[in-house]
Amino acid sequence: MDATGLSLMPNSTIPPPQRQELTDRQEETLRRGQASSSTGFSKRLTISSRVKAINPTVKKLMAILQRTCLAPTQAFAIETALREALANAVVHGNRASPSKKVHVTCGCDSRGIHIVIADEGGGFQTDAVESPLAGENLDADHGRGIFLIRTLMDEVQFQNGGREIHMRKRPAPSG
Repeated sequence: MDATGLSLMPNSTIPPPQRQELTDRQEETLRRGQASSSTGFSKRLTISSRVKAINPTVKKLMAILQRTCLAPTQAFAIETALREALANAVVHGNRASPSKKVHVTCGCDSRGIHIVIADEGGGFQTDAVESPLAGENLDADHGRGIFLIRTLMDEVQFQNGGREIHMRKRPAPSG
């Protein structure tokens, strides 16, 4: 784990020497910008429950997506949704507890870009989230994250008692 709290997690049960060789090849492919949504990829990260870990994580994942499968027209939506979901996991899910982690899986395939963020908190009732557009909530200084995520992404699902958010952005139309 580095100073920002980022660490790469193994993506499968491949034995360590072969996993390292595969990881090295994947990283080299990503550096060269040769991966594409047709070949697909998936990256797993685990970060500490610190607000200062959010920005480096977003930057790292957005850089990978931009080199691989992100259409320029999708960048704002995905970056905003990713940032909001990470903030929710760190601040609300894990209550910024240093003993808890946030697990992120990000990738792309023929169905688009998919992101899963899981926290180690107590979860929440997703149907109890109030609309930020309701009159009594219009002046609140919080409560817009999930609304933004649902607005910006094509698919959003909560699983594991609200401890996981699954988001998908379908491929941008060509032409």
